[in-house]
Amino acid sequence: TADGEVLFCEKNNENKDLFNSIPNSYGTLGYITRAKIELVEAKPYVKLINYKFNDSKSAFEFLNIQVKNKDADFIDAVAYDSLNIHVILGFMCDNINDNNIIDTCKLSQYPKHGIYYKSIKQLRYDCLTIYDYIWRWDADMFWGVTDVPILENKWFRRIFGRCLLNTRVLRSVQKIFIDYKSKKKSITKEKIIQDLGVPEENSIEFFDFICREINKYPIWICPVVPKKMDSHLWTFNKNKIYYDIGVFTRKKTNGIPFYYNRLLEEKLLELNGNKCFYSDTYFTREEFDKVIDPEKYKLMKEKYDPQNHFGDLYDKVVTLI
Repeated sequence: TADGEVLFCEKNNENKDLFNSIPNSYGTLGYITRAKIELVEAKPYVKLINYKFNDSKSAFEFLNIQVKNKDADFIDAVAYDSLNIHVILGFMCDNINDNNIIDTCKLSQYPKHGIYYKSIKQLRYDCLTIYDYIWRWDADMFWGVTDVPILENKWFRRIFGRCLLNTRVLRSVQKIFIDYKSKKKSITKEKIIQDLGVPEENSIEFFDFICREINKYPIWICPVVPKKMDSHLWTFNKNKIYYDIGVFTRKKTNGIPFYYNRLLEEKLLELNGNKCFYSDTYFTREEFDKVIDPEKYKLMKEKYDPQNHFGDLYDKVVTLI
């Protein structure tokens, strides 16, 4: 905590108020120095099945069914436009020749064998090592390097692999290239890096809104079912389906600062949504208070950080307009 005290926190012990306030507090109440977490036993390989849908209603209905069935180890989806949505189911296995899941398929290695987010449209079945599956988006920052042609060259990818194709390196390359391109063409684009969460019952409406108003693709879709908890600053704490919809793009500005980011956030609040604050955040103080419990946060700050050594949550995570 701010005064240097080390506290052991559980959901039912004397420090349960701090335990329940840590999610979404971003280090403003204290720092976690050790944690006990639940793990899932890993297997060497992941076999993938890609399902294509031509409308959002069918895609989200299929996602809901798969989440409730609990047959797949991994579930996410990618929309290439509003009428081209692919749901990806992943099944861990000990052997790529295990036909109990799907027929034998060739082992893929990304980034050497291509671009993962493009392969989803091309392959019905795929197979990766568990390592490559976990890092499957990292080689292209999802689809963040589409403005740098050399990074999509097959020989470049085969030669350099993950040595250069990883988020740490690509962020720097992308920034240099985009800044140069923007200055050369005198184009100003608004960066939209958002992980936006909505309850299942509002997911289709929100997705269709994003397609209509932002109209930039791909869009990432990931179902989440959190365990029921008493968190104060993170409202997705019921044992039900929520959807994380990831919008990672740039869009030509219309002259109003952060216009599209604000548009997304306003709709998010209308649909009882919430967001991870590592995304770019532009909430007003009043809007911000709708996604946390401000009174509880104030009490926790007074108890654990009365001198505000760790800073205020709003000031720390919100990009001031």
